[in-house]
Amino acid sequence: MGTKNPIEAGEAPQEGPSMELSLRDYLAGHILRTAMMQFEATMGPWVKSEANTYFCQTLGIDPADDARQAAEHVDAVQARVAELAQVRARQVELEDLIKTCPKTEKQAVAKEKKTVASRLKELDTGGEPPAPIPAWIEGCREFFGTAMAPHVHATNRWDVHTIVVVMRGLLPKVFSVHLPDRFHAKELLDGILRVLSVRTGRAHRVNLVESDVLEALRQMAAVVRRCGRAGVEADTIDRLLEHAKAVVQLAREGDGTTTTAGAVLTVNEANAQQLYTTVTAWELELELTMGLVETAPGGGAVRTIEGKGRLGYEHGTVAFGRHLDPAWEPVVRPLRPQLGVIAMARHWYFHHLKGECDIREAYSAIADTANGVAAGPAVVVGRAPMPDAAVRALATPTVVFLETPSVQMRVPVARVNEIVGRSTIVAAATAAVLPPGARVLVHGPPGVGKDTVMA
Repeated sequence: MGTKNPIEAGEAPQEGPSMELSLRDYLAGHILRTAMMQFEATMGPWVKSEANTYFCQTLGIDPADDARQAAEHVDAVQARVAELAQVRARQVELEDLIKTCPKTEKQAVAKEKKTVASRLKELDTGGEPPAPIPAWIEGCREFFGTAMAPHVHATNRWDVHTIVVVMRGLLPKVFSVHLPDRFHAKELLDGILRVLSVRTGRAHRVNLVESDVLEALRQMAAVVRRCGRAGVEADTIDRLLEHAKAVVQLAREGDGTTTTAGAVLTVNEANAQQLYTTVTAWELELELTMGLVETAPGGGAVRTIEGKGRLGYEHGTVAFGRHLDPAWEPVVRPLRPQLGVIAMARHWYFHHLKGECDIREAYSAIADTANGVAAGPAVVVGRAPMPDAAVRALATPTVVFLETPSVQMRVPVARVNEIVGRSTIVAAATAAVLPPGARVLVHGPPGVGKDTVMA
């Protein structure tokens, strides 16, 4: 992970660049993103392998067939590349030849030149031969809708959404065999669905609270271990959970103005966190300015204006919905290239893609769109503060300081000696879970404090 945690280490953060974040931005940004990347790294390959084995056995498919088709596809791609190079080289030769050849040969050279140009157009237009779709991937795609199915491949990294949907679809026939009984299978299903819920809410801009992040971390850790995937990734998720609980507890004990040293982030981690915070503020700025949302009376939470939709992302760009005031169209149209850059940067962040994102280009696009929208047809009272247009990509490890106002806390992490009126239940539950392998079912009507007791 590369994160040094001053709270766990019991030391002051090192000197260097720093950023201040709200506790929620830190938890929903760096902590949750890092944990989900670890979850994907350990669960993705395993889920792929289990699904592959199941469908090959069920459909009577020899795995060697998929390997042979993949090899044939590679050969076809390489043959196309080689032919493209030959045709282009010949095109250059003919361009020179037609200038110097005798008149008696010009007709033949012109004819060949036309043939070569036609073939080059065919190769360019046709593109690479389509990759074969393994039968087990076809089986996995049955669990997805028509929009998502084409994005499920054997070779790409599976994100949390893909992993959970496939696990849910194959739970009775594949993944339940790794568990002792149906009760554990139900636990696993509940766990992966909770992880998916937080992942989807985060990607679709639901305002997560601290307890949402803690629950997602708990469930990720539990799912990984229930499936026997203990290892470096599982240990990292455990550490992230303990760190998150520590900073949440500090916030709970704070006086409402606390600033806490969170962690020292690597360059990539700091840039990812800064991108998340900046894009989130930019989205809210656009929505308020363009009249898509409004603040609730008294300056409360933002809410969608009736009959209008919030800003979204479709087809590699930003979509403003069908109800955007037509007066904004001349403002938005010239900004389409910048909106595409922002959409791609956001895609990189939320889909946990490997490789580098051009952070500088993304920030430049954010500044351009902010300036463009500021000159639009209306200025709405109550606009969100726009991210500083001077935001730059970070080049060194960065210390994070967290704004942890206790007044925003919801479902805080409980301590046994702070629970009033539940001492008998806590003692009984503690005694029941102490034996190795023991499990306790806590049940009761909503709101009686089940989560607090077991925290």
